[in-house]
Amino acid sequence: MNKAGFVLLLSMLASLPVQAQQSAAQPVQPGGDAGQQKFQQTKERLLKALDQRIDRLQKVKACAEQAQDAQALRTCRPQSQAKGRK
Repeated sequence: MNKAGFVLLLSMLASLPVQAQQSAAQPVQPGGDAGQQKFQQTKERLLKALDQRIDRLQKVKACAEQAQDAQALRTCRPQSQAKGRK
């Protein structure tokens, strides 16, 4: 390999990390806008489900805090759990 070829090879190798950083900084999203829209829909659905679950848990917690005996505490459990554990 001559000197010019060697210098060319070195310059090409030196530019690889720069190109890799540029590619990593701007990730390509599959589907473009459609992919982003699906992500937003999935995120909204998940957040809605989490809010509903938190609401149910807060109601059960409030009931349990007010319970004065075992019978009252049993009424706090959601019906699906109460049936499954008998």
